Amino acid sequence: MSSSELVNHAARGIEAAGEDGQRSFTALRLVQACAEAAAIDRAAGDALPPFAGIPIAVKEICSTSPARSPARGRCCCGGATGPAGCRRHRAAEASGFIVIGRTNMT
Repeated sequence: MSSSELVNHAARGIEAAGEDGQRSFTALRLVQACAEAAAIDRAAGDALPPFAGIPIAVKEICSTSPARSPARGRCCCGGATGPAGCRRHRAAEASGFIVIGRTNMT
């Protein structure tokens, strides 16, 4: 299964869950995730990170961008988020995971 297929499958699952699926996420980044998946698919055969192309969601408390996290600038790492976001989020991306969105804290 390609990375694009995995991301599309995750997106369809969110959509199939209807309102509950949408309410579970505070932010979706499906367009960006699809672009990242396509880039990984094009790089097939090249040296890729160990989890390249696997879609994941991160908890609301993690900062997924240089913007402050919704948790008033604190993240799951226990410290303030830096300009590059949460260190766990950066580590997940460096391992090849594709973040499809941020999930609700509840």
